[in-house]
Amino acid sequence: MSPIEKERFDQAIKAVVNGEVSLLSQLIEQHPALLTARYESEEAPYSAYFHRPTLLHFVAGNPDPASYPANMLEVLRLLVEAGAEVDAVTDFEPYWSWTTLGLVASGNPAVNSGQAYELMAYLIKAGADINFKQGLNIFGAFFHTPSNQRLAALATWLVDQGGETDLAYASACGKLDLVKAFVTPDGQLTSTAYGRYRLPGNYFDQPTREALLAEALVYACLCGQQAVAAYLLELGADIQHPAPLHQERPTPLHAAVWGNWPTQAN
Repeated sequence: MSPIEKERFDQAIKAVVNGEVSLLSQLIEQHPALLTARYESEEAPYSAYFHRPTLLHFVAGNPDPASYPANMLEVLRLLVEAGAEVDAVTDFEPYWSWTTLGLVASGNPAVNSGQAYELMAYLIKAGADINFKQGLNIFGAFFHTPSNQRLAALATWLVDQGGETDLAYASACGKLDLVKAFVTPDGQLTSTAYGRYRLPGNYFDQPTREALLAEALVYACLCGQQAVAAYLLELGADIQHPAPLHQERPTPLHAAVWGNWPTQAN
C-alpha cells in the first residue's frame, strides 16, 4: 500500500467510525478501489485477528474504536450497496479470521449501542453466512460473554436466524428442545452433539459423554439457562467437572459467577 493509498484508506476509516456518510460516499465514488483494498499494517490492532481488514470490517467497531456512531446501519448500507464484499475475511489464519458479521456478534460497540441486531439482520439479508467456519460467529459471541453478557443474546439470535448448534451452544441458548435432540432415548449423546467451531484451548481432546455434558453445563451456567442446567444434571452432568472455555477451565459454578447467574437465570 503506497503512502497515498494509505492516506485515502485512513480518511475512509475515519469516515466510517465517525458516521460521516456524505464524506464516505464521496471517497468511494472518487476511489472505488477502497471497497476491496486491504489495510496493510503489522501494528496493533492489525497484528492479530483484525489483520488486513477491508473497509467493511470497520463497521463492527471491533476492536473497540474511540467512538461508535449512531448511524452505523446507514454506513453499512452505503458500503454494501456500493459493492463491498459482505463475507470478506480478515487475515489471521488458521483460527481467528473474521467476517463483518462475526465481528459484530463478538464485539462490544455494536451491542452496547443497541445497533447489533439491525446490523446483523442487514448483513444476513445481504448474504452473510451465519454458519461461517462451522460456527465461528456463535463461538465468538460466547467466547466474549464472560466480559459482556449481552453477547450471549446475540448468539441466541443468530441461532434463531438459522445458526447451527451442538450440545453446548444449544445449552447456552436455552434451547431445551435442541438440547434434547442431541440425546438418544437411552441417554447417550448423538454424533452431532459436538463439532461446531472451537478455538484451540477451548475444546476437549477426548470428547467423552462426561466431558460433553460438563461443557454443556458450563455454557448453560454462563448464560443463566436454569431449565437446561437442570436437565443436564438429570443426565448426569458433574457439577465439579471443568470444561475449556475462554482458554480457561471453569467449573459450572465458576461459569455461573461469570454470567451473574442469580440475575441472569431464566
